[in-house]
This record gives sequence, C-alpha cells and structure tokens, in this order.
Amino acid sequence: MTLAAIVTTIINLSYWILLTIALCIRKNKEKDGFYRPTSVLICAKNEIQNLTKNWESWKGALQDGDCMVIVDDFSTDGSAEWLRKRSKEDNSVSIVQPSEDSLGKKRALWEGLQQIDTPFVALCDADCSPVSDNCIVMMASHIKGHDAVVGYAPFYKEPSFLNAWQRFECFYTALQYLGFAILGRAYMGVGRNMLVRKSSIEGLSFLDLKPGILSGDDDFLIQYIQKKGSISTCIHPESFMYSAAQTNWKRYEQQKRRHHSSAFAYPFLTQVLLAIFSVSHIISLVCICVLFWSNVTLGFSLLCVRYFILYFLAYFSMRKLAVSDLWKWFPFFDVGLLVFFVYFAIPLNKQKSW
Repeated sequence: MTLAAIVTTIINLSYWILLTIALCIRKNKEKDGFYRPTSVLICAKNEIQNLTKNWESWKGALQDGDCMVIVDDFSTDGSAEWLRKRSKEDNSVSIVQPSEDSLGKKRALWEGLQQIDTPFVALCDADCSPVSDNCIVMMASHIKGHDAVVGYAPFYKEPSFLNAWQRFECFYTALQYLGFAILGRAYMGVGRNMLVRKSSIEGLSFLDLKPGILSGDDDFLIQYIQKKGSISTCIHPESFMYSAAQTNWKRYEQQKRRHHSSAFAYPFLTQVLLAIFSVSHIISLVCICVLFWSNVTLGFSLLCVRYFILYFLAYFSMRKLAVSDLWKWFPFFDVGLLVFFVYFAIPLNKQKSW
C-alpha cells in the first residue's frame, strides 16, 4: 500500500508538473499583422435567444473581408426566419441548412465546412460570446505555420457551487488538452473556440467525424488535422470565448456523459495517457487515506507533500486560465475529482437525445 501510494502520487504529480510547465511557458503572441479573411461558422438548433443575445458581439469581432456562416439545423423556434432576415440585411452573413435532420451537430458541422470559401474558419457555438473584438485576430496570430489553433472557452462566473465546480472542471480539462497540444499531441478542442486553416480539411469526409458517436465532432476534427498537420494553441486573454454554465445538476450530468462518450474513440495512446492521469489521481488519494490507518505519519506526510506541490502548480495554471478565484478551494476540488472520475466511470443507458 505504501509503495502504491508513493508511486501513483509521483505519477500524478509528474503529469501536473509537465502540463503546468507547458501551459505557463507558452508565450502569448500579440497582433502581428498576419491575418487572412475568416469565416465564423456557427451551428445552431433552436438557439433564437442565444443568437439575438450574442449577435452583435460576433459581428464586432469580424474584420474586413470576414463573414459569418450560420448552419440552421432544422430549428423550430423562429431562429431560421430571424437568420434569413439578418442575411438579407447583411451580405457578410449566409445561412446554410443541412441535407438531413440528425442527432448531434456533426452533419451540420461537416456540411457547413463545405460552404467555407475563406482561408480560415473560426468555429463557435451559439451560446458563446467573445470577450474582445480582437478574439479572431488573436487566434489568427497563432496559426502561422500551423493548420489549426485550439483556444480556451471558460464559463461565466455565477454565485453557486455548481458553477464553481464547472469552472474548475473546465480548467482541469483545458489544462490537459492545451498542455498536450503544446507538447505536440493534440487530441481535442472545444467547438466554442477553434480556428482552422481551410486547406487542412479539404479531404475531410463525413465519416472522419465518426457519425455513429453522438458527441466529439470538434475532437475528431482536431484529430483528423493532427494526423497530417500541426496544432497550435492560443491562451491570450483577449481570445477567450465565454458561455454560461449549466444551472442544474441533471443537465450537467447529461452534458458530461455525452462528452465522455466520444473518449472511447480517441487514439489508443491518447486514451492510455489520459487514463493514467485519472487513475493515478484516484489510487493516490485512496492509498493515502488507507495509510492513515496503518501509518499516520507517513500518510500525513505524503498528503502534505502532494498538496504543497499541487497548490504551487495550481496557482500558476489557474491564474493563466482565469480561474484564480478558485485557487484557495483547490484541495476541495481535487478530492471532488475523485468522486467525479468514479461516478462518470459508471455506465448508464446510452443517451438517445441531444
């Protein structure tokens, strides 16, 4: 038990050290004058409230020569009519409808990408808004020499435990996908904030997005690009794309189970690397707790070492990803991750709805 506690703690801390260093030494580029016309692609299904709320912020982020392509995925809430009106008033806005109504947004995403005729395409979701009018420009400043840029999309801060947990879990996920991307092994992106070079997806087929899996459209797109090209990251504060977190636990659980369902289709090595990080976290904490029964001094010492190092690392990584207000609660959230990993490892009935 003692050996297991020490080994898994070292493994888990090694991940944290490597990913935090990768994240923190990544220098943000400022606007460098490198920019090409970009299409903002948004897939929307019954999003009239979000479309009307965020429309002006998206328009404000467009530069000369940019355009917006909205894929109306068979909406029934009046958003299709509202979008058609916007497209008549503004030549930079075009509306696309997929050839068929299907679960998820993979069909909408793929057919929307086929309509892009600009060098770059910025992917966004209807419920998101850029923190700055320089959002797309900042993302573009990181794509030179690369085929795609993966950005960061945090949640708005609200006064609730659920909101705080989602913001922490969003940070923890970003630490991994941004860190691994910086280290040259990108495996996912968030559709709320990605920039893709159009030429890098010329050969993309609908099957490359694995339509048999409800989620993971953005992840599989990044994995497709990673096979033949290179992925950059952008963590500049002006590039962040914010959205509202879920407001009830049931919706949150549905969302997380949907997202996790695509992980089993990741490349095998990626699955192994992510599993080791999660499993070492669980075993480390469990073994340390058991040690308290047999050797209180050793158990307490190991726990102190673990949290001294993690607290130090989390200070810098959480500040980098704009959640420094949660830093003082880090040990609590770290224990919460153990419950999170175990709970979502329990398989439930396959989700049939989006």
